[in-house]
Amino acid sequence: MQSQSILHFWFTELTPKQHFANDATLNQAIRPRFGATLEDAAPCELFA
Repeated sequence: MQSQSILHFWFTELTPKQHFANDATLNQAIRPRFGATLEDAAPCELFA
């Protein structure tokens, strides 16, 4: 699991202003890095 990568991205690479911004460019940067994890999380496959 890449929880540390997600936390690093959220708290180190992004600014607080970016956390909840609706930004298509940022979304495109996030998708290749964390898209698979999001897909696994949706049906609760990351519960363990």
